[in-house]
Amino acid sequence: MTDREQLSVEPPRRTGRAVDVATQVIGVHASQVFHDAACDELTDVAQAQRVLFVSPYDAVDGGYQPCPRCRPDP
Repeated sequence: MTDREQLSVEPPRRTGRAVDVATQVIGVHASQVFHDAACDELTDVAQAQRVLFVSPYDAVDGGYQPCPRCRPDP
């Protein structure tokens, strides 16, 4: 995945709190799994299927499970 592809993901919802780019994770709508932005599992995932979360905690709160390959910390 190139840096350009990572930046084309929709921005996180505004929650009134600061966003730390290092904690952001990308969820896959179809599988309900979230990944670290550098995970190889995201290579073939269409942009329309990607969901950007501010943190792994937000992904878990949204019903997503962590990827068993890249294992982003919740």
